[in-house]
Order: sequence, then C-alpha cells, then structure tokens
Amino acid sequence: MIEDIELFIKLVDTGGYTELSRVTGIAITTIVRRMRQLEETLKVSLFIMNQRSLQLSNDGIEAYKHFKPTVSNIANSIDEYYSRQNNSEGELRVVIRDDYFRHFLNTTIQDFTYDHPEIRITLLSNFMIGYTEYPFDVAISHTFPASNYFRIKLLVEDNVTLIASKKYLELHGTPREPHDLFKHKLCVPILDDTGILNSWELIHRTRNDEKYIITINHPVYASNSGEFMLHLLKNNLGVIPMTNFVVDQMLEQDASLIRVLPEWRFERPLRIYSIRPTLNQNVRVSLFLKYVQKTVNEIQEKMLLTRS
Repeated sequence: MIEDIELFIKLVDTGGYTELSRVTGIAITTIVRRMRQLEETLKVSLFIMNQRSLQLSNDGIEAYKHFKPTVSNIANSIDEYYSRQNNSEGELRVVIRDDYFRHFLNTTIQDFTYDHPEIRITLLSNFMIGYTEYPFDVAISHTFPASNYFRIKLLVEDNVTLIASKKYLELHGTPREPHDLFKHKLCVPILDDTGILNSWELIHRTRNDEKYIITINHPVYASNSGEFMLHLLKNNLGVIPMTNFVVDQMLEQDASLIRVLPEWRFERPLRIYSIRPTLNQNVRVSLFLKYVQKTVNEIQEKMLLTRS
C-alpha cells in the first residue's frame, strides 16, 4: 500500500498517466491497476473519469493533501537518520543529465565545495552513465527510473518556450503564428529513450487556451544535447525550445537572443527531479540537495520578480 501511495503522489506531481509512464517506464496499465488497488484499499474514488486529462475527485484531493506531507516527512526522517549516522567526509558522485541545468549549477557546485572542503565531488556526464550502469549518489534529471530502489523528488517544473538569435530572425523572418514555424529550421529535442519529441502542442497564453499542434516529420536538427542547442543559437542556425527557467537567464546574459512567439507556450511542462538510490544514502547527498534547492528557489523568485 505504501508503494501505491508513493505512486499516487508521483502520478499527481507528473500530471498524468502518460507522463508518469514516460518518465518511469512503468506501463500505463500497471499504473491504472495499482491506482484501482489503492482506491479499493482506501474505499474511495480518487479520480474523476476524464478522457483528456487527469482529474482528482474531492476524495483524491484530500488524499493527496494528506499523504504528500507524510511521504515528504518520511524522506526527511531518513535524511535526519543518515545525518546522525554519517559524517560528511568523502566522495559525492553527482550526475547532472540536463546540460542546461548543469550550466546554472556551476556556481552552486563552487559554493558547495568551498563550504564543504571535506567533500570531493565527482561530476558525471549524461553521456557516461545510465541509472544502473555506474554507481552514483545523486542525479539531477528530467526523467527518473522505474525501480523502487530510488527516491525521487520533484525539484522544479517549468513551461517550455521558443528562442532564437535576433540575427537568425533577421535572415529568415519572425514567426507571427505557430504555422509560420514550418518555414524555419527547428531543433527537436530527443528525450532519452522515449525518442524524438516531434509533436509540439502549443497553447496561447491569453486567447482562452487556444491550441495549435505542430508535427515535425523531418526536423533539420534533433538532439538530446543542450550544449548542441546552445551552439545552434549562438551560430544563428535555428529556433530552439527551452524552458522559461533557462530562457530568462539567457536573455539576461545575452542581448543577441530573443523569444519566438512569446504569447505561446508548450502544453507539457518540463520537470526536473533529484534521484538518489534508496540503499546508498549519506549526509553528503542531503547537504548537496539543499544547495541545489536553494539555487532553484532563488532563480524562481527572480523570474517572478522579472515577470511582474
């Protein structure tokens, strides 16, 4: 039952069966079966039948509110236990699977190593490692494994938008509506093992959630590398999808870049998680994640102030 409750919390946090299946690798039929088992155990209906989206019933909302803090408290209790049992000296093996996020954590890592010289950080590339191919202590990623042997926490959720260089738009024209994108060189993200994200569902921010779906059958560029996408931007080679989290920082640092179709956003947000092996915990992981969360909170607060 406890594992089903944890899965229920993850289902709500990720926003739907398809999304949870994508990031965990658990079959949708399995998720549905386990949710039905949980409903039978709790003797309530957690969901309202809706073909388009995940919708919680009143009982489901109450269950989420009740169990979410409990699950978090259990995780915090484990952290406190390991903090008492372990000293912080030693190696910390960190995987940051998202190039964009690695860029903004550089300062965080510098601050962490300055404050904790007793901890040696080994930073592993997303090209070197899978979740089971090499031992690690903590990973930062937009996907997480299906195994129950990992503790997973949502760090940040953000909308995806489009960005290009001003020089590129001078050469190729500025899109005014989503259908104009077909005239442009687009970079399509590759999300790990799930393949090319070549269907973009864009939603208008003010026109009553007007939706436009773009299917890119033959993209000019497709990549799972944020560094490659940054290369395309800097060399005026195309239109790139990125999160607001990243775009706001880039526009602040580089006046040669600009949002494309700023009144539109991707329907599906990008979520970044921390992943840590359940049986391989130490105080170094907890200390590091506090620094990561502090960085996320500071950037989000800055974003809110900028947009207001």
